[in-house]
Amino acid sequence: MPKDGFLPFSVGVVVRYWNYFCKFAALFENNHLKNRTNKRMKKFLLSIPVGLPSALMQALILYLSLATEPVPEEIPLFVGADKLAHVVMYFFATLVFIMDYAKFKLPHHSRLNIELAITSASIMLGLIMEILQLVMRNGRNYELGDWIADIVGAVLALIAYRLYFMHKMRWYLFHSLHRHHHHHHHRHRHDEEKKAS
Repeated sequence: MPKDGFLPFSVGVVVRYWNYFCKFAALFENNHLKNRTNKRMKKFLLSIPVGLPSALMQALILYLSLATEPVPEEIPLFVGADKLAHVVMYFFATLVFIMDYAKFKLPHHSRLNIELAITSASIMLGLIMEILQLVMRNGRNYELGDWIADIVGAVLALIAYRLYFMHKMRWYLFHSLHRHHHHHHHRHRHDEEKKAS
C-alpha cells in the first residue's frame, strides 16, 4: 500500500497517464505523422494473406472452447460472464470471417447471401464446439445457453458489419487498392509507350 493511501496514489497514476495520452494525441495530430501512419497501416492490412485472420480466429475458438481450463480459476468472474464471453467471442469471430471474405472481394462489394452463409457457418461452429464438449468429457459442459449466446454474437456481428464496418472497410482499404491498381496500370502503359517509341 502506498504511503499516501491507495486513492491519492491511483488518482496520481491516472493523471500521469492522461498527460502521456494527451501528449501522444497532440503528436499524432501532426498531419504528416498521421498520413504516414495511415499508409503503413493500410499497407500492413493489405499485405495480410486472405484466410489467415479466419484461420487464427478458428484456432482461438478451438482452444477457448475445448481446453480443460482456458481461464485460470483464480480469476473472479461475475454471474453470466460465461454467456457474455460467448457473445463477444462469436461477435468478433463472425466479424473477422465476413471482413476476410469482403477483403477477398475488393474492389467489388461483398454479397449479402455469402455474408448470411458465413454467419450461419459461424453459428454451426458454435454448435459443433458444444457437441465436442459433450463428447470429449474433458471437464467442459454442453449448455444450450452457450450456443444461444453464440447465435446472438454472430447475428450482431452481421448487423454491425452491414451498418458500420462494411462502409468503413471499403473507405479505408478500397481507395488504397484503387490507387495501387491505377498507378500500376499507368506505369505499365508508360513502359509500353517507351518500348513502342
